Amino acid sequence: MKDKGGPGLIGTLFTVLFLIVFLNFLVNIGEAFPTEEKVRDVSRKAELVSKLFPEWKGLSGYAKGLVKSASQKARGYSSGYEFLFKDPVKAAGVLFSVLLAEYLLVFGVILGILSYQAYLALAALLVAVGVFLYKHGEALEDLVIKWRAKKLSPFKDEKIEYILALLLKNPVPASAFHHSAFEGGLLKHSLSVAKLSAKLAKERGLKAKPAFLLGLLHDIGKLKIYRRVPAEESAPAPSPFEGKKKDKRKGKKSKYKWEGLHVNQEVVNKLFIKQLEEKLSLDLPKDPAYWDVVKTADRMQTERELREGVFDIKDLLLPTIKSLPEGSYWKKGGYFIVLAHAFCRTMTELLLEQDKGLNISTEPDKAGVHVIAYSIPKQLPIIKQIGDVKADVLGLFDVKVGKTLFKAVYVFSSSLATNVPETEEEISFVQRV
Repeated sequence: MKDKGGPGLIGTLFTVLFLIVFLNFLVNIGEAFPTEEKVRDVSRKAELVSKLFPEWKGLSGYAKGLVKSASQKARGYSSGYEFLFKDPVKAAGVLFSVLLAEYLLVFGVILGILSYQAYLALAALLVAVGVFLYKHGEALEDLVIKWRAKKLSPFKDEKIEYILALLLKNPVPASAFHHSAFEGGLLKHSLSVAKLSAKLAKERGLKAKPAFLLGLLHDIGKLKIYRRVPAEESAPAPSPFEGKKKDKRKGKKSKYKWEGLHVNQEVVNKLFIKQLEEKLSLDLPKDPAYWDVVKTADRMQTERELREGVFDIKDLLLPTIKSLPEGSYWKKGGYFIVLAHAFCRTMTELLLEQDKGLNISTEPDKAGVHVIAYSIPKQLPIIKQIGDVKADVLGLFDVKVGKTLFKAVYVFSSSLATNVPETEEEISFVQRV
């Protein structure tokens, strides 16, 4: 036979409440009459319940409203018995409402106490969880890091996962200045290089997994070089990138920044790789073709980051202008004009002085474009239109100085080169084709 189910716990409670009120109604008709004193008494109780148990304020307010409404309906009668004798139907509803209001307040107190006990139990549970996290926080953090390392690794290899976990647990930047210079930057850059190395290895007939491993390790020594220090205690640096990122609120900066030890990065890198090789029994490939793949991947990834404008080169603008070779610039009529190849080469040299681990060249590619040229229009205040003449996508103009045409120049405001005298030759700008 199919079970149709019962009324449930809440339904049963309300049924019992109804029966109690009804029986009380029959016994206490006289006391249920809504006199002014009764209205005041119920109102005081309702306010007390609201203060003690704010979550049941609606229930106490409803009970208070029931009594006030009953009082208005009972006007003209002196007692419950008189009311019941003269208008039994109306009296039953009014007197029942008063009794219901009183029991609703009792019901609210019971529910409030139960809720309070539930909150106490929840608070105790939270305290227990807090104590557990305090005692075992490091172990839990290690579990999370290991789980993330498994997710990041395209190979089911415990040694690769160990190295990924090492990078996750020590979120140093790839550089303190420009190159992925943010917390966790080394992990992001190394993982990108590793994935690209695996791809290039496949294309060259090499194994993907060893190439991926070498890609992860190519800058691993930076874990030993970079440390986070209070900004006010760190040594002055030409272009520090502080903390994770600058605080946008009220122009405030992070209290911390990354600082590199003044050591030979290549030596530290080799020593740390050797330590990991012995500790994990790493089977690193001896074929130099694998390292060639990693170097290519590192260069390609660095160039990609430069093309995307993620390198912070703004602080190199004035040092670059001061270091330009003679004969590579002119100043005329509010404009400071610089030959692009000289500007890009000078800036790249300064960049490499600050960040010796960068895998970029000071020379242009086959198309005659320096890789840093892709970041310049995205980060530096170059002028991109002069009259009707517009710069190309790289922010370049051609310029005629006297009778000589110079191709590919950047144009800045002359205020950046206050010590440069104006040229006497006529200058005109030409649209690049």
